[in-house]
Amino acid sequence: MKVQKVISIIAIVASLTLIIYMCAVMAINSGDTEVPGNNLLITTPSSGSDSTPASGDAQTQSPGEAAPGTESPTVTGSPESGGTTSAPVTAPPDITAVPGGKTSANPAYAGKKIIAITFDDGPHGTNTPKILDMLKEKGVHVTFFVLGENLQSSGQKAILKREFDEGHEIASHSFNHPDFKTLSADERASQLQRTDDIIREVTGSAPVLFRPPYGNYNQDVSVQSGKAIVLWSIDSRDWDHISAKSVSNYASANGISQDEAKDKLINDVLFDGFTYTSGGKEYTNPSVVSQLSHGSIILFHDIHPYSGEAVGKLIDYLKQTGEYEMMTVSQMIETEQRAPQAGDVYAYMWETYATQKKNW
Repeated sequence: MKVQKVISIIAIVASLTLIIYMCAVMAINSGDTEVPGNNLLITTPSSGSDSTPASGDAQTQSPGEAAPGTESPTVTGSPESGGTTSAPVTAPPDITAVPGGKTSANPAYAGKKIIAITFDDGPHGTNTPKILDMLKEKGVHVTFFVLGENLQSSGQKAILKREFDEGHEIASHSFNHPDFKTLSADERASQLQRTDDIIREVTGSAPVLFRPPYGNYNQDVSVQSGKAIVLWSIDSRDWDHISAKSVSNYASANGISQDEAKDKLINDVLFDGFTYTSGGKEYTNPSVVSQLSHGSIILFHDIHPYSGEAVGKLIDYLKQTGEYEMMTVSQMIETEQRAPQAGDVYAYMWETYATQKKNW
């Protein structure tokens, strides 16, 4: 009888021990699955994916917001559905998702403000080679957001090849500049694929960056592009204020030469700022220099004849100050965090998909 009691006691103790052990394991596993939401980045599928979220009506302006009538980026898309997402969620490397400071945190560029100059809508048969000559002379690399329709001839492809060979970044700006929010999925796919195919043919690889025309995109566009979306923080409005027509009109209205008009209007764009009228209302466009900060992405267009001269003067100014480093968009972003990837959205150096998606 005593032996049976001893055995019973041992069995009870063993059972209690096992129960306590199982509870402890469950508690540990529960703690392991908790991942802070701020550290998550949605990994989006590549171009052509069928798993495209539905679009919605929510709208917010990017950090590069400008007055109506400008080519300011508009961010739209659908809110979270509240259910589980079909896209895998992974924790990215150690990234700064908000501005990291007034100057670079990278020891290689300590004390420097890093910026990226970009050109849209090219290449142009006359203007772009002149811009490339200027950039080569000054030792500066930029990012060209090219249109597929301007890459049809052998001469146009040769300019693209030169851009690439001389160290500039090649990115997509669509095939013929439509508003991507108005296109069907098939139309978007065609715009992206045709441009990618030509860039790959010339450079050996497809671009990793995409700037949607007019800055108009939503979550559908971001996902389907399979690229990092790059907008801008400074719109020079070169396409308006220093276009050939604007310079000619200003010269006639003020009784001065074309060169004098050109110099005056370029100075407005870079240093003085200017006013313009849109929709019957007057707006002020601040000078490029007054808006500069670490991480700025500046918008110009290489299809206009005086934009290259304006950028040349801007580069000279930036070098004279000794405060700035100029890089391609991808190089700039990678100095402070990791390289751009599909699903990111940049209106300046730190504006990423991880911070934008809360607005969708």
